Amino acid sequence: MRQPFVARGLWAVSLVFVALWMASALVPANPSKEAGTYFSEEFLATARRRATLAYIDSGLSTLAALGVLYLATRLVSRGQLLSSLFRGELPLANAAALGLFLGAGAALLLGAVDLPFSICGLYLDKAFGLSKMTLPAYLLDYAKGTSLNVLAYSLGGGFTVLVLVKFPRTWHFVLAGAFLLASLLVSMVYPTVIAPMFNKFHPLPAGPVQTAVDEMAAKAGMHIDKVLVMEASAKTTRVNAYFAGIGRTKQVVLYDTLLTSNSIQEVRLVLAHEMGHWKLGHVGKGLLVSAAGTLALLWVFRVSLWPPGVAAVSSGEGLGRLLVSLLVFITLAGYVLTPASSFVSRVFESRADAYSLYLSGDSSAFISTQVGLAVGNLSDVDPPAFIRWFAWTHPTTMERIRSAMP
Repeated sequence: MRQPFVARGLWAVSLVFVALWMASALVPANPSKEAGTYFSEEFLATARRRATLAYIDSGLSTLAALGVLYLATRLVSRGQLLSSLFRGELPLANAAALGLFLGAGAALLLGAVDLPFSICGLYLDKAFGLSKMTLPAYLLDYAKGTSLNVLAYSLGGGFTVLVLVKFPRTWHFVLAGAFLLASLLVSMVYPTVIAPMFNKFHPLPAGPVQTAVDEMAAKAGMHIDKVLVMEASAKTTRVNAYFAGIGRTKQVVLYDTLLTSNSIQEVRLVLAHEMGHWKLGHVGKGLLVSAAGTLALLWVFRVSLWPPGVAAVSSGEGLGRLLVSLLVFITLAGYVLTPASSFVSRVFESRADAYSLYLSGDSSAFISTQVGLAVGNLSDVDPPAFIRWFAWTHPTTMERIRSAMP
């Protein structure tokens, strides 16, 4: 049976994007001459070499995942994957169990496919001095992440089947609303439950940085409950900071590597950037944009791929086919729409940069901070145009430097 036009189009665009990604990785453009004003030729060459290998690893990982999804689609369409396992009408409880089973299986399969590429990424980082993790420690973290994915996919699969059966005409609205609520819950529990599973944290101690926090918070008219330090140096040499949480769990997190390798002025700029995300409500806005996008995708699936004339699906094989089709569709659509989500993220990051410049009033420190972050993370400061457009969630280092120039 031929796939609907929408499904064929998603496959075609996905393969084109993978091909363009690999071509951009294998034939990268040289950094701009302007980059040589701020970075040495040796750094630019080393950073580009590491980035090129990382891009290739990422592209191959994506290609492998698409291959697994295509194989699953073909097996389902031929009735070879589900017909022997799920036959006839299913009671509601058994239907939910089917969703749990398929969700967990999908998470485990995708995790297994990605594992060798993730290990390659680990050794790539170790080769360039960015990672301190041993393979056993990395595999433990990977197992934790995969376990969380299995939990999320299985619960999502079970709930989705229940909604498909109970709300055959309005299920897309119900699932989009549930997605928003689940995203809010994850955002709330991430800082206190999930993040501590992978790293240790301690409160920012009294001192110059805490004083800077208090001064900037007062200037911004904000009250910051928590600034935590992540003990990142046990695993990496990278420097970073992030804003997480929502409501009472909101917190700014600084890597300890940032505090030990950057001046107080540069740490102030990073703090101001994270405070900008807080002040501008980027977490809440991001959740709303994501929920709206999810509703749009589910609606497209509903009108283009839902079996014609079917009010409800109750057979095990039919539910299984529908759930696998929905998983493949959402995965492919999410990949194809990566440039849109990347664009939204870059807008948020640009506005947080602008807020940090406003709050600090120190453009020279802003530029030195961007240079320091790039050097500490061995960043590709001027990535290939397609890769930047497709997946860059932040403005490039050179774009950020230009934004601070008079």
